[in-house]
Amino acid sequence: KAAVTFELFDILLKKQIIINRLELKTLQVYPGPGHTFKSCGDVFIDGEFSCKLNEPDKISYSAILTLKNQDIKHMPLVKDIAGLNGQIKIEPDKLSIIKLKGNSYGCPVEFAGHFENFKDPYLDLTETIDLDLSKINNFLSPKISKGLQQITLSGKSAVILRTSGKFSEWPLKFSGSAEVIGAEAKIHALANPIKAINGDVTFDENSLSISKVEAQYNDLSYTLKANINNFSSPKVYSVLSSQDLLLEVQLRTQDDYTRFDAIEGSWFN
Repeated sequence: KAAVTFELFDILLKKQIIINRLELKTLQVYPGPGHTFKSCGDVFIDGEFSCKLNEPDKISYSAILTLKNQDIKHMPLVKDIAGLNGQIKIEPDKLSIIKLKGNSYGCPVEFAGHFENFKDPYLDLTETIDLDLSKINNFLSPKISKGLQQITLSGKSAVILRTSGKFSEWPLKFSGSAEVIGAEAKIHALANPIKAINGDVTFDENSLSISKVEAQYNDLSYTLKANINNFSSPKVYSVLSSQDLLLEVQLRTQDDYTRFDAIEGSWFN
């Protein structure tokens, strides 16, 4: 009488998948309540999946998704992107940007970040823009654009925008920063434009902070520090200084109405 026993061992099955070209005529994606964006262009996929024959319910996969000349319309934060090219890494429950570049309203744009937890999606996306300031309203929310409607800008700025959060907790959090170099601003209440604007600005969905901006007005040099809160009905605190002047202003605006809460100034000449 003999007994035969078998010891189970792992048998791993791997399969490489290559999709040389997938043309998207129109892809509609719904990233959050009330939002739809569309994408079209070419997609290339190179990846593999694997599973253990004795554990068929456990499947692992990974792939590199290559985008060629994608055009995206109406995407939250990003809005319209043309000529999007780059690669995205696909893993179980996570998408990560390897490199991704395109143009938005004629401005070069680069992306970094990841999208994870498909059951309760979380997005962390950073957008870097070489911004033409004359097109800035294309990148701002209607609420922020309304708060800046009395200002016309021109010049260049290096801008970083970041959005993050769970889609189940929409809207997502938004913040950003801008380095302004050699810009110009025409403010409707001023007779002449403000020139040679240089400095740093930080902002989020409801506030803007100017840590220090240097500029020239009527051939005189000035330094501005300011905070703006509540773009729907802006509250402004600013300090303007020059060789001969120190001016501190607190004001509130709503529609076409402006109220000055405090004005303090010193003239040194």
